[in-house]
Amino acid sequence: MSRLICLMMAAATALSTLACSVLDGDDRDDLESAIKEAPREDRAAMAAMVVGAKTRGYLQGRDPNSAVISLECRMVHPTMGPTGWSLPAGAFAKPRDLLACLQAGHTYPACLQFVADLLAERARKEWVKTKQAFVDSDPRKAADLECRGVVNPGFHAAEVPGANDDLNRVTAEAIVDWLLTLPAPPPGFSPATWRVLAPLLCGLDVGWGCSGHPMYPGGDGTIITVPGSTGGDP
Repeated sequence: MSRLICLMMAAATALSTLACSVLDGDDRDDLESAIKEAPREDRAAMAAMVVGAKTRGYLQGRDPNSAVISLECRMVHPTMGPTGWSLPAGAFAKPRDLLACLQAGHTYPACLQFVADLLAERARKEWVKTKQAFVDSDPRKAADLECRGVVNPGFHAAEVPGANDDLNRVTAEAIVDWLLTLPAPPPGFSPATWRVLAPLLCGLDVGWGCSGHPMYPGGDGTIITVPGSTGGDP
């Protein structure tokens, strides 16, 4: 039976609630149809969260101390020219740096560029402080520092699951699979979309889709946010 009919029966008898706690074929069809009919912005947001979850899962499975991006720097003197590129000791970005950027809602390629630029800028600022201590006769006093971030093998966007996925090709089926793995409702949906999806997810043992849960939409269509919620991050 469909999920909408199931919910109506559940209002009349507790037995019906138990009988409708399993996602059958019709239930899933209803949920996938609702996702397909959601406004374009909400559908795009769901698709972005699906591919983002794949990317975060990949990063979370890597060695937390591995170097995602290594920093290369060289000194550039106004008369003697540049030195060779070298790797400053300990100057690299870890998976957690990329995860923090992704959690803020940015794409993986954008996060790679952001973190690489941040590493380079920090190194340049440190160099400005360091060369102030040199004597005027030291040739390094007049040199500038040029830095760049280099993405290491295994972390290029082409090698990371979800990093380059086309959001338009994310299916409603994939979105349903993702929704059912979440510990809390994902943020970012319009109240109108959430009013449709929440009843269809209610009773599926997800733990957050039923009336009375602190993140269930209120009667006016608003969504109450619980501090510290991990919605959207499986």
